[in-house]
Amino acid sequence: MADNSSPLRYQSPSELLVKCDELVYDKLWTYIQVLMLFLGLAANLPLAWLFIKERKNLSPAKVVGVNLLVMQLLHIFVAPFGIAIRVFYVAQENDTLVNVYVPSLAVEEGAYILVVTGCPMLLAVMCVERYGAVARPLVYLRARKWGYKIAVTAAVWTVTLIFSLTTVFKGLENIALPMSVLVCVLFMVMLYCLVGLAWSLGQQGPAHPSALPQKRRALKNVLLVIVPAVFAYLPVFFLPPLLGYGWPNLVWCNVLEAIFSFPYIGVCIGPMFYYAKFKQVLCGRGGGGAGGGR
Repeated sequence: MADNSSPLRYQSPSELLVKCDELVYDKLWTYIQVLMLFLGLAANLPLAWLFIKERKNLSPAKVVGVNLLVMQLLHIFVAPFGIAIRVFYVAQENDTLVNVYVPSLAVEEGAYILVVTGCPMLLAVMCVERYGAVARPLVYLRARKWGYKIAVTAAVWTVTLIFSLTTVFKGLENIALPMSVLVCVLFMVMLYCLVGLAWSLGQQGPAHPSALPQKRRALKNVLLVIVPAVFAYLPVFFLPPLLGYGWPNLVWCNVLEAIFSFPYIGVCIGPMFYYAKFKQVLCGRGGGGAGGGR
């Protein structure tokens, strides 16, 4: 086996990640994870309050949002246990803790999958819906049914749980490549719909003058979603080539760790869809959301 600075090319992504897991433990990445958990909690608790406040008026349009909230809160409340065990294990440098450390790390990685696969899938569904509501209203109206919403969310949960359980029992390194490809595809869907939605809202049309401020607010809400989505998921495009051709040294492994950290921002994106709605509820008004009220 070559030393850590050897330019040995690892053919297997799983082999590369296993080696990187042995090389890299930087408290910076843990601090980033903890920070994103706090930010995610601060962003999602108001959204939870909004859904609880309107529970009697839960419509098919809110089903995806509720499922996204549940998925994000599951990650936020489960992940800290794995992080705490890992920090304590590394600080103690005690091999007798391995029976606790390994299962806890597996659970933490399984919770991470909720953010890195489940959230982008639900966000992509929400982006498609918002784009359809503005650009393809007739198609959108036909799809606004409970059966469609339940089928879509059930499919998302099924795929997410398959990835999550595979991670728990087989390790993140064994699904990193297909996971990154899936996230790249989902991000392209999100970006296409959000850019198309922004373009549609920005078009000069025969709208009544009183509707123009609403269009401007809707466009602003769309931009609030686009910016963090690009920041969270664009770096994942670099993951497949880095996994397919890499060296197990500190620089390469830290780059991989950084890319894996970016999707944590996803826990803050979902609430952005309801930013306008939340403001209107606080002001005692109805309607709203990214791309318009629903």
